[in-house]
Order: sequence, then C-alpha cells, then structure tokens
Amino acid sequence: TDAERKTKGFIKDSIKISLQTLSENLSLIPKDKKIDILCFSGMRASIAKTVLIANGFNNEINIVEGGVQNLIDNNFKLDH
Repeated sequence: TDAERKTKGFIKDSIKISLQTLSENLSLIPKDKKIDILCFSGMRASIAKTVLIANGFNNEINIVEGGVQNLIDNNFKLDH
C-alpha cells in the first residue's frame, strides 16, 4: 500500500505500480528487460507475475523472496 511505501521506503529507479492498477499500467513495464517484482511480503507479487504472464510478458520475471520486509530485515538501503 502507499502507507507501507511511505513508512518503509522504496527502491531507487523502480517502477511503482500497485496490484490494483497493474492491468491499467502494463504499458509502463518494459517487455524487453528482466523484471523483479516485489511487494511488502511477497503475496501480491505472485499475483502480479500471473497478471504479467497472462498479458504476454515473456521476459524473465522474478519475485523477490520475502518482498520489501526481507530487504529491510537484511539491511538493504531503501530510499524514502
């Protein structure tokens, strides 16, 4: 959610699209580059990957295990 991103941070130069608006924003996502998907815990990222594949994204798509929480737990520096 936006509240999570504001309190926990985000990854610099990332494209931030909520699962709720993913279908409307597919044009923002490159089809010729590797895609790493993450959410706070990983659940929405899994759904997002399914949406991308169903919409013809054939590039490498990875779900970041554990999502943003895992990055925080492992001291990955997030931007605010």
